[in-house]
Amino acid sequence: MSQTLTSEIVLKKTKNDSLNSVKNLNLWGYSLKDISEIKNLPNLETCALSVNEIDSLEPFSHCKHLQELFLRKNKIAEFQQLKYLMELPNLKVLWLSDNPITNLDDYRLFTIALLPNLTKLDQVDITEEERQAARQKFPDPVSKLSSPEPEPAAQETPEQEAALNAIRALLPHMGPTELTALRAAVITARTKK
Repeated sequence: MSQTLTSEIVLKKTKNDSLNSVKNLNLWGYSLKDISEIKNLPNLETCALSVNEIDSLEPFSHCKHLQELFLRKNKIAEFQQLKYLMELPNLKVLWLSDNPITNLDDYRLFTIALLPNLTKLDQVDITEEERQAARQKFPDPVSKLSSPEPEPAAQETPEQEAALNAIRALLPHMGPTELTALRAAVITARTKK
C-alpha cells in the first residue's frame, strides 16, 4: 500500500529536531508515492528513496543543495520529469536504474545532456566521450522536454489484425487503381475516429 512522506517520518528517521537541519535522508523501501514533503527540506544533500513508488521528481526542485539522489526501482517514466532536476547545480550523482524512464531511447545520453553537472549516472561514471556524444545528439535538450511524446499506437483487436494481415498479403498483387482506393478508404476510416 502506498505511503505519504510526512514531516514526522522524516524527523523520526533522521533524528533531527527541524526539517531545515536534515541533510541526509534514507527511506529505502517505504512504499512511498507522495513525497511532496521533500519540498520542506531545503538543505537536503543526499537522498536515498530507492524501492518506492515515486513517479514525480517535482518535489526535488526545491532542494538546491542536493548532491546525490538515489531513486532506483521507482516509477519515474518520462523525460519530462528530469526538468525538475535542472536547477540543482550541486547534483552530481543520480541513480534511476530500474525505473521505466531507463527504457526510453537515448536515456543515458539525454540525461547527461540535460544535467551537465552530473558526474555519475546509475552508478557509472560519466566520461568526457559521453558528454561530447550527448551534446552532439542533443544540442538543445530542453526543446525535447517541450515537445509532446508520441502517443502509443492503439492495440488492434484480433479482427482488425486479421484484416490488416489480409491487406498486407494482397498489396503486392494490387494495381494503381486498387492502391488509390485502399488509400482513400484508410483516410476515410481515420477521419471517422
